[in-house]
Amino acid sequence: MAAIGQVKSLVHCCLIDLAILLLDLARKTTKKGAAINVNRGYTANGLNQYTAAGAVGFGYDGRGNLTTSGSSAYTYSKLNELKTAPGVAITYDPAGRMIQYDAGTSVRLLYTGGMISGEL
Repeated sequence: MAAIGQVKSLVHCCLIDLAILLLDLARKTTKKGAAINVNRGYTANGLNQYTAAGAVGFGYDGRGNLTTSGSSAYTYSKLNELKTAPGVAITYDPAGRMIQYDAGTSVRLLYTGGMISGEL
């Protein structure tokens, strides 16, 4: 079970990094040719979760899942599996494997044992 907790913690950190990256990308595409200052302050709470990165605030649920990043919202299952993020919906099988994601086009994942073996 420790490995599952480590993976979920890694996913949580990756979500924050992804949110920050997407915000930076959005700023760069709206300010074509303009220099972007990415030097910003970070604020963390007592659980070592970022609560702000520059002017962008982050929110968490009672289980420590990132629920908001600026104006973006994230939802989770009762098992703390990411269900929705901006522009994507994710489905899992009973074993906890992601079996489908829909980001405008639906993609099903095929497994051989615990490894992804293909996409449909």
